[in-house]
Parts: sequence; C-alpha cells; structure tokens
Amino acid sequence: MGTIISYDVMSNISSDVKISEFVTIGSPLGVPIIMKKLIHENGINSMQDIAIPECIQHAWHNILDEDDTVTLNHRLNDYYKKNKNGVQVVDMITSNGYVHNGFKNPHKGYGYLITPEFSGVVCRFLTSGKKSIFEKLKHKLNRLIVR
Repeated sequence: MGTIISYDVMSNISSDVKISEFVTIGSPLGVPIIMKKLIHENGINSMQDIAIPECIQHAWHNILDEDDTVTLNHRLNDYYKKNKNGVQVVDMITSNGYVHNGFKNPHKGYGYLITPEFSGVVCRFLTSGKKSIFEKLKHKLNRLIVR
C-alpha cells in the first residue's frame, strides 16, 4: 500500500515540491485493478496515459522479485510513461530471499531492503555529487606531501 499512497500523494502535490529519487520495492502499481483505480481517480483516459509524477526529478527505481505475488511480475516501465523531466521507471529484478520459520516470503520488505539492488540505489544516492572517502583521503595526502 505504501507505493500506492506515495504515488497518489506525488500525483496531487504542489508543483514546487521536488523529489530527487523515488524507490519502490515489491510495488503493486502494475496490477491492473490498481491501475484502473488510478485512471478513474485521476481522470486519465487509458493505461497508456498514466505518467510518472512531475515532482520526481531524477529517477524512479522499482525493485521487484518475480516470485513476489503482489508485484505479479509487473515491470512498471511497461506501464508508466516518462514525465516532463525525462524520468522513466528503471525496473530492477532481484531475489528477495526472506525466509521465516522455513517459509519464503518474497514480498517481505526486510528481504528487499537487504538486496544488493536496493543497497546500490541507496549508495549511489548518498554519494552522488560527493567525493568518495578515497578521493578525500587522496586530496589530504597530496596536500601533506606538497607541504
């Protein structure tokens, strides 16, 4: 439900609100009944007209496990068209290996949060536009050597 609520809020917020990146995990936004509801509630003509909210400025990463029955193998890039910023959905297939008491649950949020795909998205976001620790260290060492 979190991605449905987030999508709804982002589709209806002020245009001056800017969101750099949006990440969905195990999202049901590709399920036909959910898409039909979005079409009806937002006055959209067809499934081909569902757009990415304009407030998303740089990226929408959709992380899914093909065994997750909530995502139903839906790659959101197939359904959501680019917004005016040129953002399109980047679907990332992963393996949500969450197991509890011997039962696998490929929709469990914790299982998605420990995947390399999710970690990679978070790491790139946190380090974008910033020098890595190694670059900073190299710069400091060069300054010491020059003295």
